[in-house]
Amino acid sequence: MNTCKTRTEIRDGKSVKVIEPSKKNSNQNNSDTPNSRYLADYPDVLTPTECMNILSIGRNAIYTLLQNDILKSVKIGKQYRIPKSSLENYLKLCYSDKCIDNSVSV
Repeated sequence: MNTCKTRTEIRDGKSVKVIEPSKKNSNQNNSDTPNSRYLADYPDVLTPTECMNILSIGRNAIYTLLQNDILKSVKIGKQYRIPKSSLENYLKLCYSDKCIDNSVSV
């Protein structure tokens, strides 16, 4: 259960309550953290949201990569699923001399 600490601070002469989230136990596994950027912490098949967290990009950017088939995926119903190997290949491509730059419009 997440518990928060509250404390009172004086700001601009007024008393203000400040809520501090509790710190997670250091023994917890990193896979429980949604913002982890280590690929080993993720399952073999990723959601677009997980890819957004890993790449630190927005929703529109990830769906542009998916719709243009730059990032290989499988669409199941209305949902995309991205193999982790596809994301790794995309990252290798980005660090090679054949990088796909989506910011340049033709």
